[in-house]
Amino acid sequence: MSQAGEKGAGVRLPGAGALLLVAMAGLVVLAVNLHSGEGRAAATSPTPARYDVEWDIQLPENLHPGGTGHIRAEAILTEPSFVGTGPYHDPWYALTITDTDPVVELRSLPVVAPADVADGAEWNLRRIRPGEATIEISLTYKQSWCYPCDTHYYTHTTTRTLTVAPLPGDANCDLATNSIDAALILQLSAAMVSELPCEDAADVNQDGSVNAIDSFLILQLAVRPPDSLSP
Repeated sequence: MSQAGEKGAGVRLPGAGALLLVAMAGLVVLAVNLHSGEGRAAATSPTPARYDVEWDIQLPENLHPGGTGHIRAEAILTEPSFVGTGPYHDPWYALTITDTDPVVELRSLPVVAPADVADGAEWNLRRIRPGEATIEISLTYKQSWCYPCDTHYYTHTTTRTLTVAPLPGDANCDLATNSIDAALILQLSAAMVSELPCEDAADVNQDGSVNAIDSFLILQLAVRPPDSLSP
């Protein structure tokens, strides 16, 4: 081999080695970057935490048609099921009546934002009618984490049923018991009408039948207090 060829070969060999070293260095840098990126993701993306909830619901007792009542709800937050929790803030409660023809209406705002979850919330009811009302109570709150800051919204929901018994003797469902109801009961007994709007309420003594005895009990309202209608 000529001297010139030997010199050329001597130049190519160090170049190939340098390329190999550069490639190895690049792989090392890539591995370091991937590792540090995973570390940052773990540090800045904590696992969202949702508190467990126990509900304390106070429903009105002995609701009567035409009367009023109120509902109180408090969500008792317990330790979260997941790690990485942050403090909750900006809570609000909401009550929704899911029936298309509601038995009760809300007299107060459906959404209540207390200073703290433990303050609970109250709703006043009005325009109560006989029947059953399905209500849905929910608590929504925010939780935040940093770095960087991230916010999550969580909602806990529970469902309850309100039962409103009809007013005893209110045969026509007008939220009053009077001589008109007594007359309607007599008409039913004489087969002059086939049914009554609130036939369950017409059975004042709850003996399973609607007859002149129930009409007589209703007329007693003229001389006795309404409590005398209770069976």
